[in-house]
Amino acid sequence: MPALLLVVIALLWPGAVAVADQKGPPEQALEAGIRATVEAGVLPALVAFDERVAGFDRATRALCETPGEGKLNAARDAWRALANAWARVGVLRFGPLTGGFPVRLAWRLDAYRMDRRPRAVEEAIEVASVSDVPIDAAYIESVSTFAKSLRAFERLLFDRPDAAGEALATFRDDPRRCAYLRGLSTAYVTDAAAFVEHWRDGDDPYAEELAHPGASGSEFFRTQDAVDRVMNAVITSLDVLTRDELGKPLGRDADNARPWVLASPVARHSAAEIEATLDGLAMLFFNRWQDRDGRGLDDALRESGEAALVARVEARFAAAREALAALPAPLVVSVREHRGAAERVLAELNRLKAVFKVDVANALWVTLDFNATDGD
Repeated sequence: MPALLLVVIALLWPGAVAVADQKGPPEQALEAGIRATVEAGVLPALVAFDERVAGFDRATRALCETPGEGKLNAARDAWRALANAWARVGVLRFGPLTGGFPVRLAWRLDAYRMDRRPRAVEEAIEVASVSDVPIDAAYIESVSTFAKSLRAFERLLFDRPDAAGEALATFRDDPRRCAYLRGLSTAYVTDAAAFVEHWRDGDDPYAEELAHPGASGSEFFRTQDAVDRVMNAVITSLDVLTRDELGKPLGRDADNARPWVLASPVARHSAAEIEATLDGLAMLFFNRWQDRDGRGLDDALRESGEAALVARVEARFAAAREALAALPAPLVVSVREHRGAAERVLAELNRLKAVFKVDVANALWVTLDFNATDGD
């Protein structure tokens, strides 16, 4: 490629061109890292998500059979576990999650910007009541995305700060609320199953395509294509964390903070979901899942002489987790009342994003896509 053309492309599309004389890790090491990550990281994470979906469905069924404080608390715990499991697999921002199978599953599973339609759940229940229509699968399918998904469950199960005991009272007094919760849960089980199945089951599981780039029928012609897809997912996830899930809630100052746009402001679970997202990112880069640390892209970097870079990534992950652990109150409170601590979390997440977007991307010779270059 002529040098002038490289310069022009670099100016028009920052990050899209790697340094010409940079060779990166051996392809065999990259291929081994991708395959091991899929088999020992991604697939177990999907199994865990599937199990949490089933556990949540059981908990909502028990709650609606005989509403009570203990069963409501169990359903809330099951929701928190599901939210964390989703955050760990929600970093898979490609393939089944965004490719239109059967629709944009990302929105059906987690339309987290409930601030756009804060009363969407209540409105959906009210419409069903006024219209005297059954809250069945067809009705659930017809309602707005903002009236379903993971965040709709949060609005149903958790009390607003100024309305302690409201959730339990409404489950006891309004059978339509339980009918709506159960309808949502059934639909969520179906959507989650479609997501997991497309990754691991059927005639053409996506996991096989990613784990074996270059094989017949694979979406990925080269190992580098698979590496690019995974690393762009990591960087895009960090863009979303820094820009949407923390940057917008923090605002410019305390007066401009918007805590209600956090991922789970009512359940006060936002920091835990950020930490679970970090778990998912560590899974994709280190092939680190729960207490197991397998061969990953980090090992491919070490084998190409980039051990110091891997150590910097480790340090940035550790710093982000330490900042989250140091929050003196839930994020929904901290973005206004403990801004220094919340801003430290954002700063550490930005540092982690920078090391991936610049240093790791260059070392792995990654071609950044539009979403990954659009976050600055």
